Formats: sequence, C-alpha cells, structure tokens
Amino acid sequence: MTAYVPKTIPIEPRLQLQNQMDTNKVDLEMYKFFIGSLKYFTITCLDICFAMSCISC
Repeated sequence: MTAYVPKTIPIEPRLQLQNQMDTNKVDLEMYKFFIGSLKYFTITCLDICFAMSCISC
C-alpha cells in the first residue's frame, strides 16, 4: 500500500445512482419473437450452436 498511486476514473467519485421508474418498458411480444428466433437458430444450426458453446466456456 505504500506504492499506491491514485488513478483518474471515468466516473464521478461518490456519485449517487438512482433507479428511474419512468424508463421505457420492453415490448413483450418483440422480446418473445427474438427469443424464439434464437431458439430456432440454435436448434436448426447445430454446428453454429456447438461453436458458440465452445467459445463461451
């Protein structure tokens, strides 16, 4: 700890974050569509699914 050198950070120190309740809601139908498309893609393209599972590990 004796060789501690302060660094600049890209955020304001002691910044108080607040929860914004008025944010836009996610379109549930569009979300379901995208999830269904991803499921279909992984089932029909097993070679791509396998490659993605190897990369993500």
